Amino acid sequence: MIQFEKMFQNERILGIFLVIALMRSNCLVEAKVDQVCYEGYGCFNQSEINEDHPLAADLVASLPESPNSYVFPLYFFTCENSLNPTIFNQNVTVDELKRSANFNPNRRTVLIVHGRNEHYNEFRWMGDLKDLLVTRDGCEYNVITIDYYRMTDHSYSAAIANTQIVGAVLAKLIEKLSQAFKVDALDFICAGFSLGSHVCGFTGQRLKFSQLGMILGMDPAGPGYNDVHPRSRLSYDDAKLVVTIHANAGDDVFEGFGSFEPMGHYNFFVNGGSEQPGCEEITADIGCSHRRSHQYVIYNETLFANYESMGYRCPNYDDFEKGKCNRCEEPVDCARFGYWFTYWPHQEVGPDFTEPLIYYVDTREKLPYSLYHYSVVLSIDVESPTFNGRLALNLSGSIRSFYIEKHDLEAKFEANQTYSFLMKEKKSLGRIEKISATISSSAGLSFFDPHSSVDVKQIEVRYMNGFDQSTRDDLSSILTPEQSSTIRSNQTTSFVYK
Repeated sequence: MIQFEKMFQNERILGIFLVIALMRSNCLVEAKVDQVCYEGYGCFNQSEINEDHPLAADLVASLPESPNSYVFPLYFFTCENSLNPTIFNQNVTVDELKRSANFNPNRRTVLIVHGRNEHYNEFRWMGDLKDLLVTRDGCEYNVITIDYYRMTDHSYSAAIANTQIVGAVLAKLIEKLSQAFKVDALDFICAGFSLGSHVCGFTGQRLKFSQLGMILGMDPAGPGYNDVHPRSRLSYDDAKLVVTIHANAGDDVFEGFGSFEPMGHYNFFVNGGSEQPGCEEITADIGCSHRRSHQYVIYNETLFANYESMGYRCPNYDDFEKGKCNRCEEPVDCARFGYWFTYWPHQEVGPDFTEPLIYYVDTREKLPYSLYHYSVVLSIDVESPTFNGRLALNLSGSIRSFYIEKHDLEAKFEANQTYSFLMKEKKSLGRIEKISATISSSAGLSFFDPHSSVDVKQIEVRYMNGFDQSTRDDLSSILTPEQSSTIRSNQTTSFVYK
């Protein structure tokens, strides 16, 4: 009996140890190693994946690989050595930089950072952007490009995590250049495309002793970065000035490779930010809209005409397309679209900045991408009868006056209301000085009351291009009825600028 009790006690003790062992085993399984540290670069968190994101099931939060897992070629260009760079890697020393780098400490420096599954290539967009910067008159920049293809050629989850490492490598490079040439991080601009935009963000976050001067984010990648904490993606806190261009935003990768999240101080949503003209064609390849973002940066509109393109703040893209946002009452109400390396590096964020600013601008499908924007606003007289139908307008301007722009506006026109639309032209019409108007039934309606009429008190046309308010005002116009304000069926009524 005693022997049986001892055996029972031993089994009980063994059972307790087994339970404890199992509990410990489960704890080890459940415990997540969510941080990794690398000598010389610091510690890195596991990438953040939003569980509610449509791609969450296919993405796994990962830790970044060692910065020495692969060799990152770094290409140094100057205006004097625009075709023959000095080439280093991430382990370059301060002494090596001093001794042989193509680098002019009296100039600002642009870091060009590609996206996933790309190499630095002289004959692709990165080389084109480099050429733009180091061959222009009055060359102002050094250019450094990085090739981090090997950090992104495996799973997308790993690529997301590794953007932290690439950002840290570039931050370390800036610190080495600062030691070698006494330059400040404020004199650096990081221009990144897609994943490269977030690399630029992590570069800014990793700098210890100074702030990055500017980040230009070209369609920052959305999948894996949507709805995460700002420290896990590009954010306006990452540099003194952050400007983004959105061209292929979507809620998931099936809608677009970019993001609807405004990540910069100034954020341009081109053509609404999700799909670009010419990329909707069935023959267009899958990344057409996404890549258009870096084409907008390389594009120089001054080579074609005096566009002076402007983006406008608006509650949403639909209102912008309806011509409802057409004035710059405050300096932040409109902003230059373009001139990324001549104008923007000299701008500062206003003291009243509290949240990201969103701007809309439209482009065409091919070079030159720029358009002239006119907002046309019709004011209906207070005593006008209600008219439900189509108002056809023929507009002519102070230049190219022989050209007539036609536009149809369908609505239920009611007394004392305004109706507007956005007119976009490939060439300037100058100031709109004459508009002829007729009315007819709406499309698809066969019945039309021949006694219908509408009274238009005035038509205001706002010229929306032009960097200076004086230019926009000079080319804007208010047109009033040449004779009667009443537009009747089977009759043309003219409005003129006086």
